[in-house]
Amino acid sequence: MLAAQGIIDPEAAQRIRDGLDKVAAEIKAGSFAFKDALEDIHMNVAGRLAALSGEDAGPLHTARSRNDQVAPE
Repeated sequence: MLAAQGIIDPEAAQRIRDGLDKVAAEIKAGSFAFKDALEDIHMNVAGRLAALSGEDAGPLHTARSRNDQVAPE
């Protein structure tokens, strides 16, 4: 949606999708390192995505609630 609306470029959107796919795979495989210092699943996923995607992960939250980000597609 962010790329479709011109908020981020398509390449950044793809890097975000790739990062989220990696996070999902890590969770599914049981290798995701949840950190107790982070508030909840949202913060853990956002932190890992930032580690994988760098600055591209920043605008991910634009115009979305935390619940939107974990709702299955």
